[in-house]
Amino acid sequence: MALVPALWACSQAGDSSLALGEGRDSAGVEIVEHQALESYAGRSFEVHYLMEVLDTLPDATGQFATVLDADLLPDGSLAVLDEISADVRVFSSSGRFLRRIGREGQGPGELSGQMTLGLLPLSGGRLALPDVINQAIVLFDQDGSHLENLRWNVMEETVPKWQVWSGDTVLVIVSTETTNAFVRRTLDGAWRDTLTVQPTPPQDPRTPDGRGPLFANHALWAATRQPDRFALGQMAETVIALFEGKTLRRVIRWTPSQPQLDESAVDTILHVVARAMGDPEGRPDTSLRYFNPPEQAPAAADLQLGPDLVMVQRLRPFGDMDTRILSTLRAAGYGGPLWDVFSWSGEYLGVLDFGENVEVFRVCGDTVVGVREDSLGVQRPFLARLPPEFTQGGPRN
Repeated sequence: MALVPALWACSQAGDSSLALGEGRDSAGVEIVEHQALESYAGRSFEVHYLMEVLDTLPDATGQFATVLDADLLPDGSLAVLDEISADVRVFSSSGRFLRRIGREGQGPGELSGQMTLGLLPLSGGRLALPDVINQAIVLFDQDGSHLENLRWNVMEETVPKWQVWSGDTVLVIVSTETTNAFVRRTLDGAWRDTLTVQPTPPQDPRTPDGRGPLFANHALWAATRQPDRFALGQMAETVIALFEGKTLRRVIRWTPSQPQLDESAVDTILHVVARAMGDPEGRPDTSLRYFNPPEQAPAAADLQLGPDLVMVQRLRPFGDMDTRILSTLRAAGYGGPLWDVFSWSGEYLGVLDFGENVEVFRVCGDTVVGVREDSLGVQRPFLARLPPEFTQGGPRN
């Protein structure tokens, strides 16, 4: 589908009003234009936290090093996949610890942790975890007992994230050096169907002295199970393409407003990177030897879909960033507390404020599943409720 890159290359509308600019291209795709999102002043709403996993639970069950994924199970409990412990911990809707699923290792029912690519609730209460190192999709039942390991060709789909599309069908990226293919597949790989193929986001070239870019321009994408909707963007672009199944229905875009990075901002970033690379003094020249700072900040950190909602995450302050900005594929190192929210039809609804830096994994109905991170880097998985202004058609002005 060459249509989406062509739309992304279009110039922005010059209308200075806050009203939506709407039209269709020659293929009939609806294009919804916005001015810089900061122009919509005063539309900010806070989430209501329903449950948070506390780190004071016995046996360190509430302590998480790096949360890779989390999701609601059919019984309303919260499952959390942790990288370091290489297991899934399940909590009740009130935060009570229920059980562990899996353990670190390379045998049946074991997980690698770092290269476990997602947590996928399936029909019948089963749980699937694709694992690169174990070259398998590891299946558990609803009680946490190991069912089987499905063999998997890790040379194909190794880029996080995997996501349930509907039933037992999952959505994955199949990446090459030049393209990202967004593919629906069954767990055994017997059925595969490509939704769209896009060029990989362009990366800044290496400098003559061999330094590579500090920020990678990753693809951002999200899907909903019912109805079958799919959203696609890039970290460096202020454009979101909305699909229904294989059909591109709508493009939402807005005037770029990310700042040019001055010397002070670049120095802050390089201090963070230097400390993350083991230099306690955070000397910028340490990281300057390896990375080429960008001229402009990325446009977005993450993308999620909710019930008729499109959510775009803003960047966290540069001083709060860490080593994940160097290699993250899900933008965990970029994300901050603020998300800009659009309706599926392209209307700008307002800013959603989580209060702390967050990574959102799922939006299930009016419930957000994610992990928030305080100033000390402590991670706490949570369930939160979207404001009624976003889910019940409340006032938006």
